[in-house]
Amino acid sequence: MSLTTFPSYFSAEDISHAKAGASIDATIYAKHIAKTLGVKTRYVGTEPYSPVTAVYNATMQTVFREYNMEITEIPLLEVDGKAVSASLVREALRIDDLGLLAKLVPESTYSFLISESASGIVSALKKTRSRH
Repeated sequence: MSLTTFPSYFSAEDISHAKAGASIDATIYAKHIAKTLGVKTRYVGTEPYSPVTAVYNATMQTVFREYNMEITEIPLLEVDGKAVSASLVREALRIDDLGLLAKLVPESTYSFLISESASGIVSALKKTRSRH
């Protein structure tokens, strides 16, 4: 997604603006990127938390039909009855809950996030309250 074509995705903006931005973004993807790369199916996660992302997924369904493309929604992984999301991972980092973090991400990601190499990234993630 692009901040230029779909700014609603990156803000807490009302979802009434989301459909137009989603349509532009999905059309650019289908018409130019997917066509050039020969992509016929796009896989996305279901979206239980973000109404804007849910609008984007639904809009891609409509737009992609016009370009003979498919979209497949995959249910998000659940841990302790909650869908795993980037927001949940960032929250685990913010509160230094390494036990929760280990449940949410693959071992390779966990190893990286607790390494010295990731300290700058983790520090930046802890400071942000953005959805993305």
